[in-house]
Amino acid sequence: TWGGLRMSARIFQSVIVQMKEVTDKVIGIIDADGSVQACSALGEYDSAFHYLNLCRATEGNIYLEASAASALASLDSLAGNYESAYNHMQHYADVKGTIAHSVDRLRMADVLRNYDEGIRQKEEAQRRNVCIIVGVMLAALLSALYFLRQRSRKRRQGDTLLFEEQLSACINQFMQTDWNEQLSNIHHSRARGFDSFTAERTTMLQHDLFSLFRPVIEDLKQHTSHLSDSDIVYLLLHRLGFSTYTQSICMGVTDTTVRSYKHRLRAKMQEPYLSIFKL
Repeated sequence: TWGGLRMSARIFQSVIVQMKEVTDKVIGIIDADGSVQACSALGEYDSAFHYLNLCRATEGNIYLEASAASALASLDSLAGNYESAYNHMQHYADVKGTIAHSVDRLRMADVLRNYDEGIRQKEEAQRRNVCIIVGVMLAALLSALYFLRQRSRKRRQGDTLLFEEQLSACINQFMQTDWNEQLSNIHHSRARGFDSFTAERTTMLQHDLFSLFRPVIEDLKQHTSHLSDSDIVYLLLHRLGFSTYTQSICMGVTDTTVRSYKHRLRAKMQEPYLSIFKL
């Protein structure tokens, strides 16, 4: 009968499923007409499907074939297989030629509604799964980007520490040279009557600075390749702590020229080198 396709039947079936877990007996619900509304022995539908399919395949007896298709639709609806129930009802309608009875039209509409609802639920489930997959992939991508950024940051921090250690070692070596004593005398003197270095002496100072600070300069040029040799000399003298006046004596220029070089260096360089060289 069609009573099993009504909403109440689905409610009864959910209750039966819950009761099935606490008893080993077969539990069922029938209506006043003797129609099965719900049953705990859903597995026994298989044998009913088998025999009803045999009846539906019987040639020459359209009434038996139609009745079998109708019963199969009822069983599929009771089991929640609304797509199969819809196909059986379509076959039922084809065998009978038309669906004129109001009960049959109601059954067909109910199956069609449940069939459409099942399709809608499948589409919603697919969209939900797609959203979950996209969300997981997006979360994985963000996690990977965060990990790469953290690793890159740690690598940059390690490179910065190594650069600072190399710079400190080079400064200590410079402190052992005669240049440090000569430039310190100019730096600490209150008089400003020192003669500028000759071009030859400036070239010697630049050569010795490039020799002492070779690893630092190579690293610096790798990251700021647009620095000229004069820029590097002014940068090293500034980091060594010598005054603008001392730098002007060493390079044979005015104080204004030294300040102009420092201004251009600030524009050319970026962190962490601006902080390291105290510009």
